[in-house]
Amino acid sequence: MKKVLILVLLLSFFTLNFLSAQRESLTYDEPVHLKAGLEEWQKRDFSMDANNPPLIRELAAIPVVLGIKPGRQYLPSRMVITFLGLVLVFLVFKYAKNKFGLKVGLFSLVLFVFEPNILANSHYLTLDIGVTLFFVLAYLSFLKFLDKTSVKNTLIWGLFLGLALTSKVTMIPALFLSFILATLIKRKKLNRAFLKRAFVGIGFTILVIWAVYFFTFAPIIAERKDPTRLSERIMVLAEERNYPFVKELILWAKETPVPLGYYLATLKNGLVFNLSSHRIDFLGRFYPDNRFYFLPTLLALKLPVSLLLLFFCGLLRGVKEKKKEIFLLLIPVLVMLLIFSFGHFPPRVRYLLPAYPFLIMVAALGADWLSKKHFGKVILGILLVWYFIGTIFSFPHFISYANEIAGPRQTRIFLFSDSNYDWGQGLFDLKKYVEENNIASVGLSYCGTDNPAEYGLAADRPFAERFEDRCPLYQIKLKEEGKKIIAISLTNYYYCGYYQHSEFSKDKVSEIVGDSILIFK
Repeated sequence: MKKVLILVLLLSFFTLNFLSAQRESLTYDEPVHLKAGLEEWQKRDFSMDANNPPLIRELAAIPVVLGIKPGRQYLPSRMVITFLGLVLVFLVFKYAKNKFGLKVGLFSLVLFVFEPNILANSHYLTLDIGVTLFFVLAYLSFLKFLDKTSVKNTLIWGLFLGLALTSKVTMIPALFLSFILATLIKRKKLNRAFLKRAFVGIGFTILVIWAVYFFTFAPIIAERKDPTRLSERIMVLAEERNYPFVKELILWAKETPVPLGYYLATLKNGLVFNLSSHRIDFLGRFYPDNRFYFLPTLLALKLPVSLLLLFFCGLLRGVKEKKKEIFLLLIPVLVMLLIFSFGHFPPRVRYLLPAYPFLIMVAALGADWLSKKHFGKVILGILLVWYFIGTIFSFPHFISYANEIAGPRQTRIFLFSDSNYDWGQGLFDLKKYVEENNIASVGLSYCGTDNPAEYGLAADRPFAERFEDRCPLYQIKLKEEGKKIIAISLTNYYYCGYYQHSEFSKDKVSEIVGDSILIFK
């Protein structure tokens, strides 16, 4: 019976993602990721996305490399991401079951399968679920390495660490800070034998990273004429102040192909990005840079309330019972919050997905705690039903889920933008809307990189690829007679400045299509 329940839950996870993938247009980053993945496989060129390592793109591009056509919605590649999500689901269940018992494992499975933010990112050709999987594998394998520094555990840790570090550059500080804190909690003595094995593991990690790059050589600084680049500004400064060594070092980095050159360039770009300030949107307003409370606030609005309450129950249990294992689960949650709250990152909840499996396991411990008391069972039942209903009512657009703290559905939409709510997924819904409401023409400002013409929404001119060029209204004529509307993606509503014009004020929104497109008549 328990095996049947596990199978049903895994099948539910796959089904929800498969059906959502068929009902959503391509999100903003997906075309770029597929194109970059194909470049990496076919040309061994890793320069198209210079800010992220290639592993997840390479995995997602495999079906297309093998000759399967991607189709309008990249379904084969999206299903690769869903498969990674399934592996992650099962991994969370197995770890929770082995550490805390079958009941906690089952609670973890239920909470994970129906977590809307996990579901939102488990069927897009994007990096976040793959990053989450390999982060969890790297962290858990390190805990096992701490318990027993055998050759097998060393190599497994080195393998998963390498895969995590080729998923996203932010995994470097996140993982190593997590490793340090886990070592302190376990009070592991750093003797010579342990350090020797650790260096072996890191050496194997470097080999794995290079393998993901197909053992290519490349310069660390790509050749590109751009006076605003940091390397160019340093060159000018070196010439002005007569620092020949600095000038020669940059020239060497530009001209000399080295092992892991592409990866080192990605690390450089990630460092430059994090040291730079960026215009940040938060709750319908813009700020010159990130503030530490932005992301925790958004997390509190995007996590199901039931999950938050169960998480706090798990925390309370950890304090009362002084379970070391619970504090080990909390490390990644705190580390991810710390890095993305205090760094120069846009406040995107998906960046915190690597913390979700650990947060969910703590919540499962809280659910298990409640289930041991009669009154607690009643509360737990209410919380789980609330959790399930909130998720199912968000289908198929799990990405636009927000909890009850954010307010009614019609108004909370204005608190979010970009991948927190509208990433370009609503073209199917817009097409259905114009067909069912006798719409003759549409003025469309759409935020995604998908082509609306593929959905029967051909405009008076080809849709531009750059975001800035998609801000003006594109005129779509559908028939001679009927209603005229203006449709503006939520993200464009803010980033293109429509919210500043009285004719597009919030009170003039007549309808919201697909949870993400504002309709003005």
